Amino acid sequence: MTAPRLSVKEVAERLGVGERTILRLIKGNELTAYRVGGVWRVAEEDLESYLSRARHGSQGANND
Repeated sequence: MTAPRLSVKEVAERLGVGERTILRLIKGNELTAYRVGGVWRVAEEDLESYLSRARHGSQGANND
């Protein structure tokens, strides 16, 4: 069974940001997404991976 695919709107709501922010992350290759029928979809595991990288990156920045 494959992981659920989330829409840009669903990802934005989960993260508490706007849809444009999610599109910027996708286009900047920071968040992996796939176009399905002309609509961007994000796999649950790709969102979790992005969040993990973001958490570790922000912790490292505070150590200076």
